[in-house]
Amino acid sequence: MSSSRDLVKAAVVAVGLALVVTFIDLGPTFDLTRFLRVGEVASARGFVEADITDVDLVPGWGHDGQANYVLARVFPDLGAAEGIVDSVTYRARRIVYPAVASLAPPGMPLVVTLWIINLAAVAGAATAVAATARRHGATWLAGAAVGFTPAFIGSVVVDLGDALALALVAAGVVVWRRDRRCALAVTLFTLAALTRETTLVVPAAVFLVEGRGRRPPLLVAPLVPAAWMGILEVWIGDPGKSAAQFRPPFLGWVDQGLASGEVAVAFTFLVGSVWVAWKLWDHDRTWAVVLLLDAAVLVLLDRGVLFDPLNLSRVVPWMVPFAIIAVTMPNGERDSADEKALGGEGDAVIEGLVDRATSGNL
Repeated sequence: MSSSRDLVKAAVVAVGLALVVTFIDLGPTFDLTRFLRVGEVASARGFVEADITDVDLVPGWGHDGQANYVLARVFPDLGAAEGIVDSVTYRARRIVYPAVASLAPPGMPLVVTLWIINLAAVAGAATAVAATARRHGATWLAGAAVGFTPAFIGSVVVDLGDALALALVAAGVVVWRRDRRCALAVTLFTLAALTRETTLVVPAAVFLVEGRGRRPPLLVAPLVPAAWMGILEVWIGDPGKSAAQFRPPFLGWVDQGLASGEVAVAFTFLVGSVWVAWKLWDHDRTWAVVLLLDAAVLVLLDRGVLFDPLNLSRVVPWMVPFAIIAVTMPNGERDSADEKALGGEGDAVIEGLVDRATSGNL
């Protein structure tokens, strides 16, 4: 029972923290149209304002939320978004989030649905991280930390969808560590990649560390998004822009200015990720490899990504929660490839929920 309570406490505290940040950001009127971050000069402005009156506008071109609203609004006819969002092919690569939200009616019901999806994802990610913490005898506060981690907070104030992708991939790791759940885990990894492709570092780490004869199914996780990208290129035809986000190692840092505040933040994240990976190496090598892969992505970023600290935090979303695991878990080495050594009450709770869900008794 204590494990169940710990998982619930982690989810409740994380959601509570996220709500506090949301209320601070949206102000006393709690104007959720601000959540979309519609730009004053954005092509999507007229489309959104046709559905919603008095949309809160931000200077310039706005942020991802307006594109997510448009894609959810036109789904499945993604071609209808051409000329409204900056790159339909690029935005639609992350299709799961707007596809789920598309079930809601247009206007404010759709905005509220997008926001609730992210809030629920914060709870899900907190539960998965807390379960991982329990495996290592660490505090459930690692899960609660999701609620003040910028990568997750950003999803409930800027409509990014990152929280959903991260929750799916974290749940995938928990499920993967139960041998009977290989297909479900791969499904979660694939859905995460179709929500945010950078989450592929997690199944990559699982492939490297915990494959043990089950590696072939893991190839589905990158192959399905790759196929979907190819379909979009043929169907929509406008070029993506992901290549412009990366440069050879550290060149983006040099372009931004090595003495700049943004590079200082990136360096802090880099050192923090490597340190947490080092602390976890003998306890949970899979997540240690994830942190190292995130750090590798960090040094490849172009100046166009480095200018925004929120973008930087989205590259290393696991650093804060797993730092808490690293400093609160008991001393002593454990082999992360040994299921029995990693077993814990937290996973028994998760496994029970999976059993009930797959049997239709949830």
